[in-house]
Amino acid sequence: MSTETKLNWSAMSERERDRMTAEHVIGWKNVHMECEAWADDHNQWHDDFMGSLNGKRTVIPEYTRDIASAFQVVDKLRAEGFVVTLVNSVDGSWGCTFAKGWQRYSNRAATPSESVCLAALRVKGVEV
Repeated sequence: MSTETKLNWSAMSERERDRMTAEHVIGWKNVHMECEAWADDHNQWHDDFMGSLNGKRTVIPEYTRDIASAFQVVDKLRAEGFVVTLVNSVDGSWGCTFAKGWQRYSNRAATPSESVCLAALRVKGVEV
C-alpha cells in the first residue's frame, strides 16, 4: 500500500493515538473531542474522544493502552486476510507484523498494544 499520511506519533497524546487508530484502521466516523455528560468519583468532568461505529455513538476504546482493545484491531485486520505475529524481544520491546501474501507491515514499540496499532496504521498507509 502506498503511504498517504505521515504522522508524528511521539508528539501525540495517547488519546490522539487511539483516535488515529480508530479512524484509519477500525473505520470510526465523526471522531471528535467532547465533554462527556458524566463526572467521576471526585465530581470531575471529563473530555474524551467520541465517535460513531456501525451507527452507535460512544467513547473510542484505548487501543494503544489496552491489549483487549488492541485485539479489536488484530481481529479487524485478520478479517481482511492478514496474519499477525506479535513477539516480545529480549530488550523488552514488542514487535508486531501484519502479513498478507508478500506484503509485510511491521513495527516495534514499548508495549504490545502500541506495536499492534503502529503496524496496523502502516497497513492502512499511515506512516508514523
